[in-house]
Amino acid sequence: TRAVRPDELTPLLFDAVAAWRWADHDGQVERFLVRTITARLWDLYRERRWEDIRALLRPLEGPVDNLARRIEADRSQLAYAAPCAQMLVFRAEVALTFDVQLEIVERALRLCPTHRNARVVCADLLVDRALRTLDASMPWGTGDALAAAEKDVRRAMELYPEIKRMEEAKRRMK
Repeated sequence: TRAVRPDELTPLLFDAVAAWRWADHDGQVERFLVRTITARLWDLYRERRWEDIRALLRPLEGPVDNLARRIEADRSQLAYAAPCAQMLVFRAEVALTFDVQLEIVERALRLCPTHRNARVVCADLLVDRALRTLDASMPWGTGDALAAAEKDVRRAMELYPEIKRMEEAKRRMK
């Protein structure tokens, strides 16, 4: 997969997903797809090629979601939780709206609560939301906004306190 351009790889992934459907959503195929594509996604991530990542993830949504459901239903599948969570983190990172990003990364955390990248991304999203909440708050009506921002910052601290904007968020809340 590393030597293949994303525009050549995407149709191959659609073919692989067709094989997964033919195999009646077999778990081994799901795990194979995750193992096979993860290194290529990391290459693209380091190059900040978000559209290519989005294109490669699109055909894999069904198998990855099914693998996540399989892991959620059977905790003996724990060995696959982190690789599946990473696929969800990639999807969250390239999602087009904040709400979708947060929803996906929260699912990754439910799947694998100790997943470092899920914790970092979720904490960053929460700090971002807290800062935006503070930006939009009005001086005479900050009670709810401040409480919402504080809740987000507190959870971000629990997830990953080293987030770059954490100090800014705590300073602005004071």
